[in-house]
Amino acid sequence: MIKLLVALVFISCFALHSYAQSEITKISPASIFAEFGAITNSDLAKKLDAFLKELRKDEPSQGYIINYGSPRAMRARRNQILKNWWSCRDCGEERVTFVDGPIERRIRTVIWIVPPGAEKPIPSASPK
Repeated sequence: MIKLLVALVFISCFALHSYAQSEITKISPASIFAEFGAITNSDLAKKLDAFLKELRKDEPSQGYIINYGSPRAMRARRNQILKNWWSCRDCGEERVTFVDGPIERRIRTVIWIVPPGAEKPIPSASPK
């Protein structure tokens, strides 16, 4: 009887330890921080300032800025971000990755925050 009790205690402790380890090592998924189409420079700056603030809170995370639209519109949006906002802040350029998504009729930007170990966002066409 004592052997059975000791075995049950041992199994219970092992199960609790395994559960605790799985909770500790759980990887948070990537999440969309913001999504927007055509906006003013001041609204863009507000969104990007909030994004940078959030990214700084979660130090090891990586930011992804995915632009959709025509090649010309995506290039213009990236330049708008880099010239009008990025150059004025100490952003840590290595922490933000720019990606051109599929061609769409209108410009659209999706900003992601990706924790370490999470899958990187894959650009996809907007739902019709």
